[in-house]
Amino acid sequence: MDAIEQLKQFLNDKLNTLQKKALSSKPNLYNQDQYDTVIQQLQINNLVDYIKKILAQLTLLKDMMRLANISKEQQLFHDFAPLYTYLDTNGFSMSNIIAIIFHLIEHNLKVMKEVEDITTIKPFEFRIATMDEFVKFLQLSNDEVSQLLKSGISLEVFGIELKPNAKFIPTYLIEQTHQKIQKHYLNQLDTYTALDIQKVIDALYELKMPGSFCGAFENKLKKELQKRTNNQMNVEKKEHPKSISSTLLSSKEYKEMIKVIKNAYNEYTGEFLVEMNEDEIDHLASLMIQLNYDRKRINQFYMDFKRSKMRSAKNRQAKNSIEEFAELAFDIEFYSKNIPRLKELEKDAIDYLYESFRWGEPDCRSWYQEFQNIVFKLKMSIPADYDSKYARAMRLATEEEQKRKYKK
Repeated sequence: MDAIEQLKQFLNDKLNTLQKKALSSKPNLYNQDQYDTVIQQLQINNLVDYIKKILAQLTLLKDMMRLANISKEQQLFHDFAPLYTYLDTNGFSMSNIIAIIFHLIEHNLKVMKEVEDITTIKPFEFRIATMDEFVKFLQLSNDEVSQLLKSGISLEVFGIELKPNAKFIPTYLIEQTHQKIQKHYLNQLDTYTALDIQKVIDALYELKMPGSFCGAFENKLKKELQKRTNNQMNVEKKEHPKSISSTLLSSKEYKEMIKVIKNAYNEYTGEFLVEMNEDEIDHLASLMIQLNYDRKRINQFYMDFKRSKMRSAKNRQAKNSIEEFAELAFDIEFYSKNIPRLKELEKDAIDYLYESFRWGEPDCRSWYQEFQNIVFKLKMSIPADYDSKYARAMRLATEEEQKRKYKK
């Protein structure tokens, strides 16, 4: 039985228990044939007090039952923190709470995907049970209902007083946080990184989820990531028994390579511990190849370096287009076999750059502007698969392998 079915079963049991308790303790109204209005009013007051006690529990249980079946509705759920509190105080395990919370997040994502304007989606609201629901649930007789109405007391008044004070999240924030969770977790359940974990936890805090939930979920993801990393390493050892590291690296060389990588890069957080240039990145990637890192891990390393460059204060300044063009030389050569247009763009860029130097002001500006446009087109045309970077690193790794063979 999954977490949602367990929730439904729990709510049904609670409703049945509440009804039995309510019926067994329901006070009777005074017989109308007797004329002592003071005593009769006292008995009406007893019934009102009794209804007050039952009302809060019934309203919340009815709301929770609607919530458990929200997948049938075109509604957005906003009140994640109060839901966590309810589930936690009623003894649900953390694994079931996580499953229920993410069931609702996935429901919201599905609903938002189906409409053009998310502001038109009706929010799920904790509402007040109707008079008919109370009468049916408490099995009030017509006499009891009549006497209650004569007293001038409305059942809805109690409902307003007892309505949950939910931490309502605005729709725009629901969209932002859910998209972040989808991108960094739901879309890559088997490939998320330590950086993705942090993004997801930040989003959960934005949904006003308490630290106890966020901490438990973060620990869960980190354990899964560590297990996945260990499994990958074991698979690599089995699949590549005659790899570079196992046949050519001494124990000392192996440990030294690991140390060099760890001193420069934290694989679990995606952080670089020292500033590195492109040549140093190629060297580090070549060590990873020699240590049998799989391609997915090395690509993640390149992605982390790209993020690091974007965050670096040194690299926030716009690069000279000539420097950018020079850095693209290897990529153009590597990819031009499959993308011939790159060579054409490269030739055009060189021509425009040459003309910009040949002509003086103000003509040189228009030639240089064209050169910048071509450089931009080249950057957009080069695939973002890191194949060229990997090829450079592989070449370095092969050279190192040949040197070790020669020495031995």
